[in-house]
Amino acid sequence: MSQPWLEPYVKVIDENHGYVEVYIDKSELAYVSGFFLQLGTNAKVIKPQEVIDFICKQLQDTITHYSS
Repeated sequence: MSQPWLEPYVKVIDENHGYVEVYIDKSELAYVSGFFLQLGTNAKVIKPQEVIDFICKQLQDTITHYSS
């Protein structure tokens, strides 16, 4: 998934692996969290905890939505 805003921060390890190292403003947490949520298990956020918490909350809300 190509994202021009993210491309300068992508560090490629090999053909199938890499990481993103970028500082984000707190006002962008929801947007960035939503982006990484879309990647599912193809990506793993290591930090900040706020992004991890947002993703977990969104997933829990989705589970609750479909469980009722």
